Formats: sequence, C-alpha cells, structure tokens
Amino acid sequence: MKYPFINSQILRRFNKKTVFVKLFVLTVITVCIFIFLFNPPRFPVVVPVRQLTNKPETAIFNSSAVVGVVQNTRRHVLGYTGYTIQRLGLKPIPLASSLQPNTGEPVINDVLSFIYPIDISAQQNFKCRQWTNRSVELIPNIKRTLLIVVVSAAEHSAKRDLIRKTWAGPSLRKVDEIQLIFLVGSTLGEDKVIKDRLEKENAKYEDVVQVNVVDTYANLTLKSVALLHWAYSHCPAAQLVLKCDDDTYLNFHVLSKLINKQQLKPINRLYGLGIMEDSPQRDPNNKYYISRNVWPWSKYPAFVSGGGYLLGRDTIQPLLAAVQTTPLFPLEDVYLTGICARKARIKSLSSRRIYERFIPKKMDACFVRFTAMWQTQSKLQFLQSHDIVSLVYRRNLPCRIACKYLGIC
Repeated sequence: MKYPFINSQILRRFNKKTVFVKLFVLTVITVCIFIFLFNPPRFPVVVPVRQLTNKPETAIFNSSAVVGVVQNTRRHVLGYTGYTIQRLGLKPIPLASSLQPNTGEPVINDVLSFIYPIDISAQQNFKCRQWTNRSVELIPNIKRTLLIVVVSAAEHSAKRDLIRKTWAGPSLRKVDEIQLIFLVGSTLGEDKVIKDRLEKENAKYEDVVQVNVVDTYANLTLKSVALLHWAYSHCPAAQLVLKCDDDTYLNFHVLSKLINKQQLKPINRLYGLGIMEDSPQRDPNNKYYISRNVWPWSKYPAFVSGGGYLLGRDTIQPLLAAVQTTPLFPLEDVYLTGICARKARIKSLSSRRIYERFIPKKMDACFVRFTAMWQTQSKLQFLQSHDIVSLVYRRNLPCRIACKYLGIC
C-alpha cells in the first residue's frame, strides 16, 4: 500500500460519520416512540361523505359512516371523556339513570333537573300542547312543526323587542305550526330589577323562559343543554327545533322553503353550517381561547356553527344522553354538535343556505334571497337586513334592483 497515512485518515472519517448516522437514527426513533406513547390520540378528520345536491356547499358529514376514518370515532370521543374525567377528578352521580341504557358509561352530568323560574304557564297560548308525534315520513304534504328557541341574556330586552318587531312579528306568530320562545338565564345575585322586568315582559308577550343558569359566556354550553332539556320536556312533538342567538336575523321566506325540501325531511339529523378542520385558539386574549390543558389535540371534531342551526326531533334525547356521560366543554357548538353528536352517532347536513357567519360588508339583497339565517354585528345591520328582506319580498323586486333602491350596493 503506497499511501497508508491517507487511507487511515479516510477510514477514521468514515467511522466517525457512521457513528454519527447511527446516533442520529437512534435519536429519531426514540423521539417517535416517546410521542406515540405520551401524546393523546387526536380526533380523526371528518370529510363530507357525499354531495346531496349539485351545489358544492351542501353535504353531509357523518360521525359514523366514513370508511377507514371514523371506525375509531367512538374510541376517540371516549378518549376526550376519559382524559377530562381523570384531569378534573369527576365522579359518577349516585343512583343516576341514563337516558340511553346499556351505554356502559357513568352519568357525570345531571341534565334533567334544570329549574325554570319563569316558564310557559297553562294560561298562555302554548302551541306545543296541540302538536302530536305524527311522523313526517308517514303523512305526505304535512306542515312541519317548528320550535324556535332564541338564546338571549336576561338584560337583552332591547334585542328581544327588536326581534319581535322584525322577523318574529305577528305574521310568524300566527302560524299554528310555529312556537317561539326566548331562553334567558339568571343574573348574578338575582337582580330584582331585571327579574321584575322579565316577568312583565313574559306577561305581555308570553314567550320568555328563564333557566337557573347564570348568564355568562362560560355558561353558554350549560344553557344550550338546558335548551335541549326544555324542548325534550315541554315540546317533544316538534319535528324541528331551531336554535339561534339574539343577534341572528332569520329570513323565514327562505327557511320555510328549506325545511320542506327532501334533504331536511329526516328528523334524526342536525342541519346548519358545518365547520371542519377547525383548530383551537391558543391566544389567551382571544374570545375563543382554549388551553392545551383543556384540549390537547390540534383539531376539533367537525361541528355545526352555533349561531343558528336546526335539530331534528329524534336528535334531542340522544344528545341529552351523550351530555350525561361527557364532560362539559366551553364552546357549546363544538361540544353539542361535535363531540356529543359524534358520541350519539348523529349525522349532520351542512349548507350555507341554512346559516352564514360572515355576511357581505355591503348587504346584498341577493344574499338574503339565498340565506335563511345570518349573524349581525350591530342593530343597524339587523335593521338593514330586515329592510332588504321586506322590500324584496313585498315588491318582488330582483335583488340587484332592490339593493340599488336602498342605496347600499
């Protein structure tokens, strides 16, 4: 060998590189094993199963039928339940019975003992008592019974009056198949002034229901559970239950057409604006902030936006039963229409025609011809919505002409 010194140098460098590569590979494998063992399981991503119409914005997303993706859905939902029960040290409620027997899960939330200090009385015009549990599938051309529940705060009397003067006016209230109520909470310290005002409001309009849940943002989930309980106990024959907030404008011209469509006939589904692939807000200053301790996963399960959605009659009891065994979560729409709907194996139909969160900055009359519900940002925007709807349907004007007529295009 002519150059032993050079060969030995090359050999040393080669051995060093080999050792480095082995150490690097071993480190990567160790990190992967650590992540696999200690990172909590994530909810699977749910994608639309099939298109219901030729419009791409309308589709079903299903918590129990996506082959290869949702086979482990129940296990993942129970993962959240087990993780949170262990984190908070939650205990089963003694002698509590489940609405859905044989689930094998302990009851940790009492969903049947809400108290309503202000409620619908026997003397009031309560249409739900006249409804029966007739099946919409068995009787053709039947008018669908609809319970509308507007979630409001006790002190939001001005918003409720605005709704009564606009979309919930006399023409809607005269319909025998529609019952409207405002669900409000209680105030800290039981403010006597607000309490008296609510009682007078209910005596005048006969549409206020108060539940013993303090009106705070953190209690919105509990308040929505109370909505399910009230509908379950007071209006079980309603084929559809519409939940909306008091800043939501409801265009009944569109809604009445939608609820009679074949896609919305099943009474065992949720209907609204589907949200998929949504990530938790980790900024503590954000309104929707959720810490990693509360939700350690990177995505939420698919859910329906909470500003306005429809519940078929046969979803109420399964959702209540799911709430019984599932720890509460701060975001009510993620909790009820996402986590609990998955546990109850309830399908959801998503369409922007049912509800829209973000409306055009300059309200377009074509938009209101297409959409049943949308969120408003101010009283002015609420009134503007009502003006456009009234003009378009009163004069039967093309949407562009109505928009220019109002000078808002």
